[in-house]
Amino acid sequence: MFCKMYFPFIGMKLQTVYFRVCFWLCINTVLQHGGFIWSHILKTDIPQFLKKLQNQLTTNGELIFIDNKYVEGSSTPISRTDEDGNTYQIRRLQNGDTYEVLKNFPSKEEVDRLIKDLPLEMTWTELEYYWVMELKKST
Repeated sequence: MFCKMYFPFIGMKLQTVYFRVCFWLCINTVLQHGGFIWSHILKTDIPQFLKKLQNQLTTNGELIFIDNKYVEGSSTPISRTDEDGNTYQIRRLQNGDTYEVLKNFPSKEEVDRLIKDLPLEMTWTELEYYWVMELKKST
């Protein structure tokens, strides 16, 4: 029900994936789900982050991540890109304060390169405004 309320725009097949993500969000710690966290991790930290997570997976374990795609005209514009390729946005709070926020938008090809040396198999689903990635331990 949670996912139908918050993600009514997706088809039934993907609602199952979203439900699993939402379920993880509700009952597990941040290291066991990946709801909108990937984009806020420095690119240089992703390999270590994934290594730690994959070490916690059981044989049939899986990691599910969901995050935003950059969509021109919909996403907050990127304010700058650093020397490592990380992108940033300027966010304004209701009180007028502004903050620079790390917000990366990885492609499937970029993630493929990041996981190539890890014993993980990836399934990648592109939606209009989001991507969903499932990582399973390779057998």
